Amino acid sequence: MQQATEYFNKSPELIHEVSDLLQRADVGISNLDIRQIDLVDPTTGNPDRIPHPFVTHPAGDLPPFSMPLGLESSGTKRVFVLLMYLLESLHAGTPAVIDELESDLHPHMIPWILRLFTTPVLNPKNAQIFFTCHSADVMSRLDKTQIMLVEKDPDDSTSSAWRLDELQGVRRDDNFIGKYNAGAYGAVPEPV
Repeated sequence: MQQATEYFNKSPELIHEVSDLLQRADVGISNLDIRQIDLVDPTTGNPDRIPHPFVTHPAGDLPPFSMPLGLESSGTKRVFVLLMYLLESLHAGTPAVIDELESDLHPHMIPWILRLFTTPVLNPKNAQIFFTCHSADVMSRLDKTQIMLVEKDPDDSTSSAWRLDELQGVRRDDNFIGKYNAGAYGAVPEPV
């Protein structure tokens, strides 16, 4: 989180963009700002001033309140950190590579993240996202040419990967999730 804070702190435009995206992600945040806070280095006892993200929440009839982002849920903190990689990719038109995209996220956040890359106004440089995911639900959001399956051989622990459209008989309108869960495509773990 500190690395993302320092990355966003470099530019007011980035802070504004992240604040706007966090609001759109519907995590109950109405604003994000980065403040300088004073800390004491526990090893030296010397004071240190570092940037730290704070979020503002609406409170109904009461005044809005701010709190450190570090006190938010793991999902909100994960979105904040992911946005560092995603915005860097979107701004530069380079690939974003994310391992276990769904980690700590509500399942509805994955389509929101994918829309960042499929909405031309948000992705004018045609950046791509490559990610691993254990949530089969994401298959319903992708085309068969966009899905790679990976299967580990239990005998020698090697992994094989193939694109879904490389399998015979897979149609664009198939129920990918249902067929995957039924084992039609392989790559389904079978714990014993």
